[in-house]
Amino acid sequence: MRRNLILSALLAILLGTLLMPAHADAKKKTSEPVEVAKRAMIINITAGPADIQKVSMGLGLAAHGLGDGREVTIFLNVQAPIIASKGFSPSVGYIQDMPVKAALEKLIADGATVLVCPHCLEVAGLSEADLIEGVALASRESLFGSMDAGAAVFSY
Repeated sequence: MRRNLILSALLAILLGTLLMPAHADAKKKTSEPVEVAKRAMIINITAGPADIQKVSMGLGLAAHGLGDGREVTIFLNVQAPIIASKGFSPSVGYIQDMPVKAALEKLIADGATVLVCPHCLEVAGLSEADLIEGVALASRESLFGSMDAGAAVFSY
């Protein structure tokens, strides 16, 4: 029994000795500011007026990304190009969210890049002249150029 007590005490001392430097190191590291790289965000929105909740969710996430200091690109394709048109109703929104058109204009003013798929725009019966100010047609360079190795992509 005495032998077990001695072994237990030695084990406790050994573990304490091994853990103390790591604990002290960890404490030191957490007290220093950590620089975290802000990765680019690409918000891919395919939903349109028929699913305005998805559109609002994508635009809301884009606003959070901008607020966090990230570079944000919004890519409107499939059913989404219509929301960037001058003719889209300024009153359409999801429940208590800001109307979609106002949210999109605010995102542009706050620094988001908004790109529209040219083919999808044409399928919607629209042209570049129909787009609100600050929205551009996507090209290979403009879309893929915003994707760095660590870019986060969200789809709605």
